[in-house]
Amino acid sequence: MGKVRVNIEGLPVLFIKEGDMFVAYCPVLDLSTAAPSFDEVKKNLGEAVDIFFEECLKHKTLDHALESLGWARSSVRSHNWHPPMIVGQDRLTVTVPATA
Repeated sequence: MGKVRVNIEGLPVLFIKEGDMFVAYCPVLDLSTAAPSFDEVKKNLGEAVDIFFEECLKHKTLDHALESLGWARSSVRSHNWHPPMIVGQDRLTVTVPATA
């Protein structure tokens, strides 16, 4: 019997270019990866998400992991989860201590 697969639609991902590298960050799973191309970083993040869920299922820690990341159970089906909603993105100016 093969692995059962489910689709998670709308998983938020932030893509950043740092020098010659691309970084992909999924805030609702607190996962990130980097690669020299945009297509490769997308592929790498998909693999990281797969590994996250496979390891959680293997160790029977999925419920705890998702709860600790702010996910909520569906009120209709207890085995369905909803990620926290990203409500915005902004740029802040902050003053931090520095050495002279």
